[in-house]
Amino acid sequence: MGPALRSLGLLVLLGACVHAYRPAELSFAAQPDSFDRVLYALRDDYPSLTEVDRDGFRIQSAWIACEDRGTPAQRRLSLFLERPGLMSVVVEVRYLKLAVFGNPSWTTPQGHQTWEREIVEQISAALQS
Repeated sequence: MGPALRSLGLLVLLGACVHAYRPAELSFAAQPDSFDRVLYALRDDYPSLTEVDRDGFRIQSAWIACEDRGTPAQRRLSLFLERPGLMSVVVEVRYLKLAVFGNPSWTTPQGHQTWEREIVEQISAALQS
């Protein structure tokens, strides 16, 4: 491997480290009914919630069966306040892996920024109305 190729490999590796995953964020002016509005915005896409902490402003859904670009998957939403007026939204997705020999299994969960942006838009609209 030549020096130029090694340098390129190092740059790619460093670039991958710099681009760390960040959850979607939503700045909002808290109102007395903000939590209820957020719950209302989630009702269709995340109907099964495993954690609803009104005092801590934290919501987490169960793993929900879905499909992502034709691949069977499951997704889960976690929503929490980073600090007052700043909500973080994480949508994790795991994909079904079918093995030639052995049992099917799930991949390691990873963030799905497209679904995060979509739910942030829905929550934002619910908080504004």
